[in-house]
Amino acid sequence: MDTPAEHKKPPMKPFFVILIIFEVLFLIALAVGFYFFAVPNNPLKAWLKKVTAPPPEVKVLTQKVGRLVLLPKNEEPTIATVSDKTKLQDQPFFSRAENGDKVLIFTKAKKAILYRPKTDKIIEIAPINIAPELEEKTPALEKNPITPAATPSGVKKP
Repeated sequence: MDTPAEHKKPPMKPFFVILIIFEVLFLIALAVGFYFFAVPNNPLKAWLKKVTAPPPEVKVLTQKVGRLVLLPKNEEPTIATVSDKTKLQDQPFFSRAENGDKVLIFTKAKKAILYRPKTDKIIEIAPINIAPELEEKTPALEKNPITPAATPSGVKKP
């Protein structure tokens, strides 16, 4: 006759236990993701709007410069600040730059604007040349600086 010890189920293999744990965690993550995606006015959406919104400086500078010159539509500029004008003096775009000036870089429109907040004046506007591989990758611009072209956009090169 069979003894109770012989009818015991074989122990579950550790692989199946781990697999079940991952499946449960995946289903929980899926449910949480659905909640934050489907439910209106949830806290994650509000937080994402804060995180992805442009910094206040970008909005303020865009408004100030937009009063002085027509800016490209549907594009948030990358902002840079001139911190040491002596390092930039050899570039024609920065020849009249002062420390504290702001550079608004519009990568899609391929324009750079040098703006002086102290006097609320635009100092220089120039087209920029961006390598094709950088056009889609704005964060990579810090590795490869943009050099404004010396020729105004309305003048054709020979």
